[in-house]
Amino acid sequence: MRNLDLAIWDLSGKIANYVVVFFIAVVLTRILTPVEFGAFAIVLAVVSLSMMFVDIGFKSSIIQAREISQIQLTTIFFINLFLGIVLLGLFSALAPQIEAFYGIDSLSFYVRVTALLFIFNSLTLVPMGLLQRDMRLRAISVISFASAAISGAAAIALALSGWRIWALIFQHIVSAVTTMSLVYVVTRWRPSFSINFRSISSLWNYSYKLLLANLVGNVSNRLDVFVIGKIFPITLLGHYNRAHSLDAQSRTFFTSTISALAFPFFSKIQDDNERVRTFYLRYLHYVAFFSTAVCGALLIVGDDLILVLYTEKWALAGSLFQYIVASSFVYPINSLMTSVVSARGRSGMILKMSLLKKSVTSLCFIALFSGSVYPFLVSLIFASVFSLGINATFVRKEIGTPLLSQFSIVFRYLVLALAAAAGGHFAGYLATGPYSELVLQGLAYASAFVLLFFAFRFTTIRELFSEIIIPRTRELIAQTFTTKAA
Repeated sequence: MRNLDLAIWDLSGKIANYVVVFFIAVVLTRILTPVEFGAFAIVLAVVSLSMMFVDIGFKSSIIQAREISQIQLTTIFFINLFLGIVLLGLFSALAPQIEAFYGIDSLSFYVRVTALLFIFNSLTLVPMGLLQRDMRLRAISVISFASAAISGAAAIALALSGWRIWALIFQHIVSAVTTMSLVYVVTRWRPSFSINFRSISSLWNYSYKLLLANLVGNVSNRLDVFVIGKIFPITLLGHYNRAHSLDAQSRTFFTSTISALAFPFFSKIQDDNERVRTFYLRYLHYVAFFSTAVCGALLIVGDDLILVLYTEKWALAGSLFQYIVASSFVYPINSLMTSVVSARGRSGMILKMSLLKKSVTSLCFIALFSGSVYPFLVSLIFASVFSLGINATFVRKEIGTPLLSQFSIVFRYLVLALAAAAGGHFAGYLATGPYSELVLQGLAYASAFVLLFFAFRFTTIRELFSEIIIPRTRELIAQTFTTKAA
């Protein structure tokens, strides 16, 4: 029950945070242009790709380790800070070369200012790792909400004042500074200035493999921005960035909750193989259900949603969004599978998984040289399904859960979502414009999904709502009001 309570609190915080982030994104997208979002996409991709070298996998080690000492935490803290300073200097020196490569005016100045994130994030890693280790998801949600609200308000004010791309840059800087400040207030952790590099040797044995896995993953995840930004007009990259960002917001909403809850939980029960198997299959039902349901809805209403939210100047982003979201249902599921393997200390296995998946994904980039992004997006759909098979295979190897059991759970909910999406698609023929099409397709999808759900008796999900989520939510609400009344 404690894990469910944590999940409810975390989801509540995520919903509030998502609403704020979504609102800010809509406002900024209406004010700014595809060119500005395209230029910022390159800056953020360059800096974000290198951000893993600040962490080098130690935050996951803090969460996964059975015991962690103050000396180890302090040593990790100063290593992270040193790496952040080094990367800040490195990118300050390389900024002119990056600008020359892409041919975008003032890009070097943008990169140098954004590189300040290396310092702020390096100071945040240890206390944030401690919050995740202790599964203080409510505190993390509050911090995320405050950070998003403050940085978003600053960005909107700057955009309205004519600061254009600088509004996006300072949004990320203000967010990092706010998060850094709040995690120290909440955790009250401070470095002790007692450093012992030998004390972290056991943590390094785990974390360096995660670093390599993250390196492979991040290069693959950011390569699309680098290639599209180089061979296509910057305007197209701006449309692609907005479509990809909207998709990322929706899937990150679930993926971050899964990672924050599943990884620490499975770490605590890692020695009990039977419990790991039991909880994994149960959570797989939950994750697959919500993931496919959301992606199915976005697949149907995505293009109209972007027209309504962002205006017609972003019509191309709507078209790209439908292709991108088609492959997104696997991300939360893959996050759960990866958490199971990683929680048992198998960082070497995580590296193998990442290498296999990204080697397949990297082949998709060949399609970008066809002169269009659409063949690339179609190939990513097939690659995402293949990556799901790779993850499921490693889960079977690690905890003995048969592949058929895993695939049958995922694909029953996928078929449900696709069938409901077909109903929503045909309802769109009755629409007379983007607003009516958005409403009609959304209602038709929701109605078809609910009818099919009850018709085919998805017992595990019905039990989740009737026996757990609804009763526990009522109890938490009652406890909240009782506490306030007292």
